[in-house]
Amino acid sequence: MKKFDVAIAGGGVIGGAIALELARAGLRVAVFDRQHPGQEASWASAGILSPAPENPGMVTMVPLGKASLALYPEFVAQVEEISGKTTGFRPKGTLEALFSRDAKAELSTIIALHHGLGLRAEPLGAEDARQFEPALNEEVAAAVFRPDEASVDNRALTAAIFEAAQRSGAEVFSGNGAKAMWREKNRCAGLLLQNERVAAQWTIIAAGCFSATIEGIATYAPARPAKGQMAALRADDLKMERVLWSEKVYLVPRNDGRIVAGATVEYAGFDKRTTAGGME
Repeated sequence: MKKFDVAIAGGGVIGGAIALELARAGLRVAVFDRQHPGQEASWASAGILSPAPENPGMVTMVPLGKASLALYPEFVAQVEEISGKTTGFRPKGTLEALFSRDAKAELSTIIALHHGLGLRAEPLGAEDARQFEPALNEEVAAAVFRPDEASVDNRALTAAIFEAAQRSGAEVFSGNGAKAMWREKNRCAGLLLQNERVAAQWTIIAAGCFSATIEGIATYAPARPAKGQMAALRADDLKMERVLWSEKVYLVPRNDGRIVAGATVEYAGFDKRTTAGGME
C-alpha cells in the first residue's frame, strides 16, 4: 500500500498548484487523476483572471478573487522558473465594450459597482477605447478598463505547474482516479482508488465538478458541471493586447496569435460535445 503525507484527488490547476506548494515545503505528495492531468476544466477554460462578479450571487467571492489575482504574478514567475516552461501570462488588464444606446448610464453604473467592491475600473469614451484596442468595432459607444485584471494560457499553465510540481518531488498518478474517501475511526485516512488504497496523513479533494462523484464527498462538495463552448481563431493580421468583453462574447488573445472566443454556459451533465448552436 502506498503511503504519502498528502494525497490529492484531482489533477487540474488547483490540485497541481497545491501539490507544488506542499512538495516545495518538504512533504511527500501524490496527485491522483482519472486521466492525464489537466484534461477537464483546466483544459477548457478561457484563462481570464478577473475577480469581478458576473452575477449578484458571486459578490461574496470578490475578496477571494482579489487575493488570488494579487498572488498570480509571483506564482507564475515561480512556476516558470522551476518548470522552464512559459504560461502565457498577460497582465495587461481587460476591456469591456459597451454598445447600447444608454452606454453613458450603463458605464456610470458599472464603474460605481466596481468601485463599491474595491475593484479598479476606469471609464473610457469610444475614441479612447479604440486607441486602447484598434480592433474594436466602430459602433462601440464606451468601455470599462479594468487595469488589474489579466489572462493566462490555461493549458500552458497547467503543463508548467505539473512539471514544476514533479521537479519539486510530487508524484503524479494518471489514469487512477479516486473512487471514495478511505475512513478509519471517523477520520479520513486516504483514498480508495480503482484497485488499491492509498494512505495519507492529509487528503485533499480538488477534482472540480467530479468531486461530487467521489463516494463520501457529495455532501461536502455538491458541485455540478457546466459546459462552455468556445472557438479558437487564427487572426495573424489582428492586433489585440488584452481580453475584450461585451454582453454577448469575450475574446482572449494568446501569445501564439490565436484568439479564444466564448462562451456558452450549459448545464448538460458531463457531455463535452460541441454543438452547431453553441458555436453559432
